[in-house]
Amino acid sequence: MKRRHTAATLTLVLTMGYCANADAEPTALTAEPSDHAEIYAETSLGFGVRFQGTSAARSNLRAALGVAFRVVGARGRAGVVGDLFLVHRSGGRDGAAIGIEGQLDWDIASGWRLGPRLSISWERASAPRSSGLLEVVGLRLHNRTWSFGIDAFRLPGNEQRVEPSDRSDATGLLVIGGLGGRAGKYAFAAAVTFGVLAILRSLSSAH
Repeated sequence: MKRRHTAATLTLVLTMGYCANADAEPTALTAEPSDHAEIYAETSLGFGVRFQGTSAARSNLRAALGVAFRVVGARGRAGVVGDLFLVHRSGGRDGAAIGIEGQLDWDIASGWRLGPRLSISWERASAPRSSGLLEVVGLRLHNRTWSFGIDAFRLPGNEQRVEPSDRSDATGLLVIGGLGGRAGKYAFAAAVTFGVLAILRSLSSAH
């Protein structure tokens, strides 16, 4: 227990230090993105449905960190992403995933941008032998502070899984809303700390 709290405290201090020392950003919600590469942090909450034999509601906490940069006529993002998810169904496979993401978007209004997002993550569920590659493709609308989107995801089936229903592909849709900019950096610090606690708790309960 003490080790768990120490790890969470250290994570919070480091991420809060990053946020506090981040370069100042424009305060206007419609501020245009910089022409130079810059670090971004985004934290999102999502809710949707997962189909695997029977449908089940799924909630999601996502934290992403990476670099935003200019592409010819567009704006790109590339970074690492982590997801904590809860399947709202008796016997649902809760768990976590970590991987990489990429996004490309274009100006559609003052300060607002729209474009596709893709991520590939390694998902580990709470049941034995329930891990796999999580593929996500979606559409994202955002400015420097707010982000909204919809994702379609797929977790390929695995014949080695314990439950028969988990041997088929799991697919679903997720509606996402999140924070970016300076607010997103502080939310990122909180999300990472929560994630560390959840993972440590899961590891301790497994022993």
